[in-house]
Amino acid sequence: QLFVEPNIDFFNYDLSHCSISTRSSYARMGLHTVNNLGPLNHTYNPLIKNNSRPLFLLASFGPIVRLYQDEAIAQLVLEDPPIGKATDEDLKHLIESSNLQILKHGARDKTTVQELKIDQGIYLTMAKDIWIYRNGTVLHKGIDMEKGFEKFQLPTDPKDAKLFAKNTFFISSSQEYIRLAPSFVGYVQQGVFVKEAPGYQSHPNAPWIWPWPSFEGTITFEGVEFFGRPLYEGCFQSKLHIDLLTSPYASEKRSRYSKQDKATLSRNK
Repeated sequence: QLFVEPNIDFFNYDLSHCSISTRSSYARMGLHTVNNLGPLNHTYNPLIKNNSRPLFLLASFGPIVRLYQDEAIAQLVLEDPPIGKATDEDLKHLIESSNLQILKHGARDKTTVQELKIDQGIYLTMAKDIWIYRNGTVLHKGIDMEKGFEKFQLPTDPKDAKLFAKNTFFISSSQEYIRLAPSFVGYVQQGVFVKEAPGYQSHPNAPWIWPWPSFEGTITFEGVEFFGRPLYEGCFQSKLHIDLLTSPYASEKRSRYSKQDKATLSRNK
């Protein structure tokens, strides 16, 4: 782990309502920011009035990653005022009103809202194709990421589920294709435990799912085989929560991962 102080100052601002998350391109390289132990820590420069710099830990889920000075590896997310998660009834209404669109296997999910798996969040399941990290490969900006990973197809039948070696790092994708209206933002829950996946934790290192037109597509996961859980196509990964933005998302900037429809490696060039 590395203790990181970004080279940026915030003036006259309370950072207690902020969080730091890994940028998607670095999350797909196995990096993870750790700052969820309470209010965001920060330091002060006595030579500059009313300033603060957020502090966080940077960890790797196994891959060897080479970083360079001034790389933007993380992002500061403002949650002011703190936003409450949508209830199950809210989620059903969002789906019925098409503010939340869920596609599976390239088509609008024909399942009725009542039959969707909604239990304090929308269930996200694992797609067939995953990328497994080649141990010892050094990942860094500009590398052809396929040289550092091996593609693997998961079995469809749970009886043939694949068990990987402990601490195997892999990139997977949700089967569900998500598109959110501009007034909402998604958050993929980390460390989920449910009866469908006993002893399993998901690790979305870049948990925020921005609304359209910034992003639409399947959701990427950075997984580590900590508990020896057999994997198969359609197995549970995590839950998607929806928050209401204080104002609609107005940027026309699109994510480089928008419209991804399968497990996608880092495009950090």
